Amino acid sequence: MRQNKFYITFWFLIVVNALVVFFLFYTYKKQNNTEVLANQPLISVVVTSYNYEKYIEKTLKSILNQTYKNYEVIIIEDGSKDNSLNIIKKYTDKYENFHLFTHDNHQNKGLVESVKLGISKSKGKYIAFLESDDYWHKDNLLEKVRLINKYSDLVFAANRVEPFGDKNSLKIRRNYIKRINEVLFKEKNIFHPLQLIKFNIIPTFSCVIIRKDVLEKLNFDTIIPQFLDFWLYRQILLNHPLYYSKKVLTYWRQHDSYYSIKNQNKIQTSMEDFIKANNDVIFNPTIK
Repeated sequence: MRQNKFYITFWFLIVVNALVVFFLFYTYKKQNNTEVLANQPLISVVVTSYNYEKYIEKTLKSILNQTYKNYEVIIIEDGSKDNSLNIIKKYTDKYENFHLFTHDNHQNKGLVESVKLGISKSKGKYIAFLESDDYWHKDNLLEKVRLINKYSDLVFAANRVEPFGDKNSLKIRRNYIKRINEVLFKEKNIFHPLQLIKFNIIPTFSCVIIRKDVLEKLNFDTIIPQFLDFWLYRQILLNHPLYYSKKVLTYWRQHDSYYSIKNQNKIQTSMEDFIKANNDVIFNPTIK
Protein backbone atom coordinates (compact mmCIF):
# COMPACT_ATOMS: atom_id res chain seq x y z
CA MET A 1 0.00 0.00 0.00
CA ARG A 2 2.79 2.38 0.96
CA GLN A 3 4.64 1.46 -2.21
CA ASN A 4 1.59 2.36 -4.32
CA LYS A 5 1.31 5.72 -2.54
CA PHE A 6 4.99 6.32 -3.17
CA TYR A 7 4.61 5.66 -6.89
CA ILE A 8 1.50 7.86 -7.09
CA THR A 9 3.31 10.71 -5.31
CA PHE A 10 6.40 10.21 -7.46
CA TRP A 11 4.51 10.39 -10.76
CA PHE A 12 2.37 13.27 -9.48
CA LEU A 13 5.52 15.30 -8.79
CA ILE A 14 6.94 14.41 -12.22
CA VAL A 15 3.78 15.66 -13.95
CA VAL A 16 3.66 18.83 -11.86
CA ASN A 17 7.32 19.61 -12.61
CA ALA A 18 6.77 19.00 -16.31
CA LEU A 19 3.79 21.38 -16.31
CA VAL A 20 5.82 24.03 -14.49
CA VAL A 21 8.68 23.74 -16.99
CA PHE A 22 6.23 23.91 -19.90
CA PHE A 23 4.52 26.97 -18.40
CA LEU A 24 7.83 28.78 -17.83
CA PHE A 25 9.00 27.99 -21.37
CA TYR A 26 5.68 29.14 -22.86
CA THR A 27 5.77 32.37 -20.84
CA TYR A 28 9.36 33.11 -21.86
CA LYS A 29 8.62 32.41 -25.51
CA LYS A 30 5.53 34.59 -25.44
CA GLN A 31 7.33 37.47 -23.75
CA ASN A 32 10.30 37.33 -26.10
CA ASN A 33 8.37 36.28 -29.21
CA THR A 34 11.12 33.83 -30.03
CA GLU A 35 10.88 31.00 -32.49
CA VAL A 36 13.25 28.61 -34.16
CA LEU A 37 14.11 29.74 -37.69
CA ALA A 38 16.45 27.57 -39.73
CA ASN A 39 17.88 30.56 -41.59
CA GLN A 40 18.65 33.61 -39.44
CA PRO A 41 20.65 35.92 -41.72
CA LEU A 42 22.27 39.14 -40.64
CA ILE A 43 20.01 42.01 -41.70
CA SER A 44 21.54 45.43 -42.32
CA VAL A 45 19.10 48.24 -41.58
CA VAL A 46 20.02 51.41 -43.49
CA VAL A 47 18.72 54.69 -42.06
CA THR A 48 19.43 57.95 -43.90
CA SER A 49 19.12 61.05 -41.71
CA TYR A 50 18.60 64.68 -42.65
CA ASN A 51 17.10 67.31 -40.32
CA TYR A 52 14.57 65.04 -38.59
CA GLU A 53 15.60 65.59 -34.98
CA LYS A 54 11.92 65.50 -33.96
CA TYR A 55 11.40 62.00 -35.29
CA ILE A 56 14.65 60.05 -35.50
CA GLU A 57 14.70 58.88 -31.89
CA LYS A 58 11.37 57.09 -32.37
CA THR A 59 12.76 55.59 -35.58
CA LEU A 60 15.85 54.22 -33.83
CA LYS A 61 13.87 52.96 -30.83
CA SER A 62 11.62 50.97 -33.16
CA ILE A 63 14.70 49.19 -34.52
CA LEU A 64 16.09 48.59 -31.06
CA ASN A 65 12.77 46.99 -30.05
CA GLN A 66 12.76 44.44 -32.88
CA THR A 67 12.01 40.88 -31.78
CA TYR A 68 14.45 39.56 -34.40
CA LYS A 69 17.89 40.37 -33.06
CA ASN A 70 20.43 39.43 -35.74
CA TYR A 71 20.74 42.86 -37.31
CA GLU A 72 23.07 45.82 -37.63
CA VAL A 73 22.05 49.45 -38.09
CA ILE A 74 23.87 51.61 -40.63
CA ILE A 75 22.98 55.27 -40.08
CA ILE A 76 24.04 57.77 -42.74
CA GLU A 77 23.91 61.31 -41.37
CA ASP A 78 23.57 63.52 -44.46
CA GLY A 79 24.81 66.85 -43.10
CA SER A 80 21.87 67.78 -40.88
CA LYS A 81 21.77 71.33 -39.49
CA ASP A 82 19.69 70.37 -36.45
CA ASN A 83 20.43 68.12 -33.45
CA SER A 84 20.04 64.83 -35.34
CA LEU A 85 23.72 63.91 -35.11
CA ASN A 86 23.80 64.13 -31.30
CA ILE A 87 20.65 62.03 -30.99
CA ILE A 88 22.14 59.37 -33.26
CA LYS A 89 25.38 59.32 -31.27
CA LYS A 90 23.46 58.37 -28.12
CA TYR A 91 22.62 55.08 -29.85
CA THR A 92 25.91 54.44 -31.63
CA ASP A 93 27.84 55.09 -28.40
CA LYS A 94 25.65 52.68 -26.42
CA TYR A 95 24.88 49.84 -28.85
CA GLU A 96 27.69 48.08 -30.70
CA ASN A 97 25.48 47.07 -33.63
CA PHE A 98 24.52 50.71 -34.35
CA HIS A 99 27.03 52.39 -36.69
CA LEU A 100 27.23 56.03 -37.78
CA PHE A 101 28.70 57.25 -41.07
CA THR A 102 28.82 60.67 -42.73
CA HIS A 103 29.94 61.99 -46.08
CA ASP A 104 33.35 63.68 -46.26
CA ASN A 105 33.42 66.90 -44.22
CA HIS A 106 29.85 66.17 -43.12
CA GLN A 107 28.52 67.31 -46.49
CA ASN A 108 24.88 67.08 -47.52
CA LYS A 109 24.88 64.86 -50.62
CA GLY A 110 21.22 63.86 -50.79
CA LEU A 111 19.25 60.63 -50.71
CA VAL A 112 20.91 58.76 -53.59
CA GLU A 113 24.48 59.15 -52.35
CA SER A 114 23.42 58.44 -48.77
CA VAL A 115 21.69 55.18 -49.74
CA LYS A 116 24.70 54.11 -51.79
CA LEU A 117 27.02 54.83 -48.85
CA GLY A 118 24.74 52.86 -46.54
CA ILE A 119 24.78 49.85 -48.85
CA SER A 120 28.57 49.97 -49.17
CA LYS A 121 28.96 49.92 -45.36
CA SER A 122 26.48 47.07 -44.83
CA LYS A 123 27.62 43.55 -43.98
CA GLY A 124 24.27 41.76 -44.04
CA LYS A 125 23.00 39.39 -46.71
CA TYR A 126 19.79 41.44 -46.82
CA ILE A 127 19.29 45.17 -46.51
CA ALA A 128 16.17 46.73 -45.01
CA PHE A 129 15.52 50.46 -45.19
CA LEU A 130 13.90 52.73 -42.63
CA GLU A 131 13.48 56.43 -43.29
CA SER A 132 14.30 58.65 -40.33
CA ASP A 133 10.75 59.96 -39.86
CA ASP A 134 9.02 56.56 -40.01
CA TYR A 135 9.00 53.68 -37.54
CA TRP A 136 8.45 49.91 -37.42
CA HIS A 137 6.23 47.43 -35.68
CA LYS A 138 8.35 45.28 -33.35
CA ASP A 139 7.93 42.20 -35.59
CA ASN A 140 8.94 43.88 -38.86
CA LEU A 141 12.25 42.06 -39.29
CA LEU A 142 10.88 38.82 -37.87
CA GLU A 143 8.13 38.70 -40.49
CA LYS A 144 10.65 39.38 -43.27
CA VAL A 145 12.89 36.57 -42.02
CA ARG A 146 9.88 34.24 -41.92
CA LEU A 147 9.37 34.98 -45.62
CA ILE A 148 13.07 34.38 -46.28
CA ASN A 149 12.77 30.99 -44.61
CA LYS A 150 9.63 30.13 -46.54
CA TYR A 151 10.89 31.16 -49.99
CA SER A 152 14.47 30.21 -50.87
CA ASP A 153 14.44 32.46 -53.95
CA LEU A 154 13.45 35.61 -52.05
CA VAL A 155 15.29 38.70 -53.25
CA PHE A 156 12.71 41.40 -52.66
CA ALA A 157 9.98 41.68 -50.04
CA ALA A 158 7.68 44.38 -48.65
CA ASN A 159 4.83 44.78 -46.19
CA ARG A 160 1.62 46.74 -45.75
CA VAL A 161 2.04 50.24 -44.35
CA GLU A 162 -0.13 52.49 -42.22
CA PRO A 163 0.14 56.21 -42.98
CA PHE A 164 -0.11 58.67 -40.11
CA GLY A 165 0.53 62.36 -39.51
CA ASP A 166 -0.80 65.42 -41.34
CA LYS A 167 -4.57 65.11 -41.88
CA ASN A 168 -4.65 66.78 -45.31
CA SER A 169 -1.88 64.55 -46.59
CA LEU A 170 -3.68 61.48 -45.23
CA LYS A 171 -6.80 62.40 -47.18
CA ILE A 172 -4.81 62.69 -50.39
CA ARG A 173 -3.07 59.38 -49.71
CA ARG A 174 -6.26 57.44 -48.94
CA ASN A 175 -7.06 56.38 -52.52
CA TYR A 176 -3.42 55.61 -53.24
CA ILE A 177 -3.20 53.20 -50.30
CA LYS A 178 -6.51 51.64 -51.31
CA ARG A 179 -5.17 50.96 -54.81
CA ILE A 180 -2.03 49.37 -53.42
CA ASN A 181 -4.04 47.06 -51.17
CA GLU A 182 -6.15 46.02 -54.16
CA VAL A 183 -3.04 45.17 -56.20
CA LEU A 184 -1.02 43.47 -53.45
CA PHE A 185 -3.23 40.78 -52.02
CA LYS A 186 -1.01 37.71 -52.57
CA GLU A 187 2.14 36.63 -50.74
CA LYS A 188 4.00 36.12 -54.03
CA ASN A 189 3.51 38.73 -56.75
CA ILE A 190 4.97 38.78 -60.24
CA PHE A 191 4.96 42.11 -62.06
CA HIS A 192 6.59 43.13 -65.31
CA PRO A 193 8.10 46.64 -65.14
CA LEU A 194 5.88 47.74 -68.02
CA GLN A 195 2.88 47.05 -65.78
CA LEU A 196 4.18 49.68 -63.36
CA ILE A 197 4.18 52.96 -65.23
CA LYS A 198 1.56 55.05 -63.44
CA PHE A 199 2.25 54.64 -59.73
CA ASN A 200 4.63 53.00 -57.29
CA ILE A 201 2.98 49.96 -55.70
CA ILE A 202 5.38 50.17 -52.74
CA PRO A 203 4.76 53.51 -51.04
CA THR A 204 7.93 53.88 -48.96
CA PHE A 205 11.49 52.60 -48.64
CA SER A 206 10.63 51.88 -45.00
CA CYS A 207 8.71 48.70 -45.83
CA VAL A 208 11.18 46.81 -48.04
CA ILE A 209 14.02 44.35 -47.71
CA ILE A 210 16.31 43.51 -50.64
CA ARG A 211 19.10 40.98 -51.03
CA LYS A 212 22.36 42.92 -51.05
CA ASP A 213 24.06 41.15 -53.97
CA VAL A 214 21.15 42.09 -56.25
CA LEU A 215 20.90 45.64 -54.89
CA GLU A 216 24.59 46.29 -55.58
CA LYS A 217 24.15 45.55 -59.30
CA LEU A 218 21.36 48.08 -59.85
CA ASN A 219 21.59 51.45 -61.57
CA PHE A 220 21.08 54.35 -59.10
CA ASP A 221 21.12 57.22 -61.61
CA THR A 222 17.48 58.22 -61.23
CA ILE A 223 16.40 61.48 -62.87
CA ILE A 224 14.09 62.19 -59.89
CA PRO A 225 16.01 61.58 -56.63
CA GLN A 226 12.78 61.44 -54.58
CA PHE A 227 11.74 58.44 -56.67
CA LEU A 228 14.93 56.44 -56.11
CA ASP A 229 12.93 53.57 -54.59
CA PHE A 230 10.62 53.24 -57.62
CA TRP A 231 13.66 53.49 -59.92
CA LEU A 232 15.22 50.48 -58.15
CA TYR A 233 12.03 48.42 -57.71
CA ARG A 234 11.23 48.37 -61.44
CA GLN A 235 14.73 47.05 -62.15
CA ILE A 236 14.39 44.26 -59.58
CA LEU A 237 10.95 43.20 -60.77
CA LEU A 238 12.26 42.42 -64.26
CA ASN A 239 13.82 39.22 -62.86
CA HIS A 240 12.39 38.65 -59.40
CA PRO A 241 8.97 38.36 -57.73
CA LEU A 242 7.83 40.63 -54.94
CA TYR A 243 7.00 38.79 -51.72
CA TYR A 244 4.53 40.61 -49.55
CA SER A 245 3.22 40.54 -45.99
CA LYS A 246 -0.29 41.91 -45.53
CA LYS A 247 0.51 42.69 -41.90
CA VAL A 248 0.97 46.37 -41.05
CA LEU A 249 4.64 46.47 -40.08
CA THR A 250 5.60 50.03 -41.11
CA TYR A 251 4.18 53.35 -39.96
CA TRP A 252 4.63 55.93 -42.73
CA ARG A 253 4.69 59.55 -41.62
CA GLN A 254 2.88 62.16 -43.72
CA HIS A 255 4.00 65.79 -43.65
CA ASP A 256 2.14 68.92 -44.67
CA SER A 257 5.11 69.76 -46.90
CA TYR A 258 5.43 66.30 -48.43
CA TYR A 259 7.01 66.60 -51.89
CA SER A 260 4.46 64.49 -53.71
CA ILE A 261 1.64 66.71 -52.51
CA LYS A 262 3.17 70.17 -52.75
CA ASN A 263 4.75 69.46 -56.14
CA GLN A 264 2.21 66.95 -57.40
CA ASN A 265 1.60 68.60 -60.78
CA LYS A 266 5.29 69.18 -61.44
CA ILE A 267 6.22 65.58 -60.63
CA GLN A 268 3.34 64.20 -62.67
CA THR A 269 4.61 65.97 -65.78
CA SER A 270 8.08 64.51 -65.11
CA MET A 271 6.81 60.94 -64.69
CA GLU A 272 6.76 60.21 -68.40
CA ASP A 273 10.44 61.16 -68.69
CA PHE A 274 11.19 59.18 -65.52
CA ILE A 275 9.60 55.97 -66.87
CA LYS A 276 11.31 56.38 -70.23
CA ALA A 277 14.73 56.80 -68.61
CA ASN A 278 14.10 53.88 -66.24
CA ASN A 279 13.00 51.66 -69.13
CA ASP A 280 16.23 52.49 -70.96
CA VAL A 281 18.13 51.17 -67.94
CA ILE A 282 15.92 48.11 -67.37
CA PHE A 283 15.98 46.82 -70.91
CA ASN A 284 19.70 47.37 -71.36
CA PRO A 285 21.15 43.84 -71.41
CA THR A 286 24.07 44.92 -69.18
CA ILE A 287 21.64 45.52 -66.28
CA LYS A 288 20.71 42.31 -64.46
